[in-house]
Amino acid sequence: MEETKFAKQKTSTEVIEKSQGSIRSEISKALLLIALFEAIITVGWLAYEEYQPVILQKYGFATLASVLIIAQGVLGALLHPISGTIADRLMRKNASKFGIILAGGTFAALVFLTVAIILLNQPGTGITKALPFMVILWLAAMSLFHSPAVSLIDHFVPVERFPQAAAKLTIAFGLIYALEPLVVPILDAIGLTATFVLGGVLVMVGVLAIRSIASFPLKTKSEQESAVVSSGTLFYLFAVGVLVGTGQALLFYYVPNKVDIAAIQAAIPFINSGEVYLSLLLLFAALTSLPIAQVVKRYGEQKTYIVAFLLSLLWALLAGKPLPAWAYFVLAIVGGATYAALHIALLTRALHKAPGGNSGRGIGFAFGGVALASAAILLVAYMNGLYWS
Repeated sequence: MEETKFAKQKTSTEVIEKSQGSIRSEISKALLLIALFEAIITVGWLAYEEYQPVILQKYGFATLASVLIIAQGVLGALLHPISGTIADRLMRKNASKFGIILAGGTFAALVFLTVAIILLNQPGTGITKALPFMVILWLAAMSLFHSPAVSLIDHFVPVERFPQAAAKLTIAFGLIYALEPLVVPILDAIGLTATFVLGGVLVMVGVLAIRSIASFPLKTKSEQESAVVSSGTLFYLFAVGVLVGTGQALLFYYVPNKVDIAAIQAAIPFINSGEVYLSLLLLFAALTSLPIAQVVKRYGEQKTYIVAFLLSLLWALLAGKPLPAWAYFVLAIVGGATYAALHIALLTRALHKAPGGNSGRGIGFAFGGVALASAAILLVAYMNGLYWS
């Protein structure tokens, strides 16, 4: 009798363990798909940053660069919160956020392909006038699906694992930009038109890949439900996004343009430009992401993003000073860790402050703040000849 009872308990334990293993597997799959989608979005931004100045210069729109930078910030600040809010409403109504992700992804892919067709046909003046408008449409489309896709983290990942999940997205972003010196020559080799065709295809592949997790949340209903998030909380997240976006933009745009490349190259020959230095910094952001996630988990996201923001100001100040090569190398390591800390802390904060049915809005307002701050720093950099000069 006791043996039978023991056997039943053992069987029950095995079932529970298998169930938990299945859940962990589904969580890992979901995070992998979201990280893949983040990587695809990053490739799109990389191509945009690489070829927008080329297109503007080639077709006589160089004077519109500052206008497009402003448009990038304004559209991001408006559309991230809007798309996040729509995603939450779709989730409550249809149990899926895929509608807004599909709409934004399809829109972005169509813009990519339209630009490719325009470039392929070597159009006359009449059609080329549409190129700046197409760029603005592309910026709008990219803002539409990013926040809803990232907010899917909350549907799968337990609260205590938010920092680790955010770290995996940071790894995806950092590794793509770390590979920029290798990726850009490949894009140059295949040409402008093929690059935009590839961009459109990749976006749709990412959208279709994420479809499998956009409609099947693993958390229980009680875990997904939450109190209404106040407007004060949402604007707080927007303000945090502005703070974090400022710190990230200083590390991304200002620091690589201010370091003494000649001094670095004397000791580290492969660092021959600001772009390569940025790739090195973001490589360290990827490599330090998981340890930084543990820091965020231990000390909290608020302390982390405040300290990281202050460090980004310090690194920006040091970058303009004459330093030995080893100091610039250390700056890249610690700067990368600082960038990772800002990104991970922001995502974790947004998911904690706007959980469950409000995760899309929380991420949207946070990303909106980042977009506005990044565009402001980028505009200042551009006006001072530090970017696209």
